[in-house]
Amino acid sequence: MRTPMRLTVSYAIVGTKKLGKSLTTNISGGGIRFLAEHVLEPGTQLEVSVRLPDRSKPVRFVGRVVW
Repeated sequence: MRTPMRLTVSYAIVGTKKLGKSLTTNISGGGIRFLAEHVLEPGTQLEVSVRLPDRSKPVRFVGRVVW
């Protein structure tokens, strides 16, 4: 189940120096959706940082583009 939510996202494309910022459109237990500043092909690995409203530090993780 996806939940509509707007959270600030920063990302880095692994293996490059490309960085971007965006807002999520929705989140779920399996991932997040956001509109990226770059064209991201499925399988692209990202280092992601998400700001949650109830935390002072962002949540960081590595993920990959699914679609």
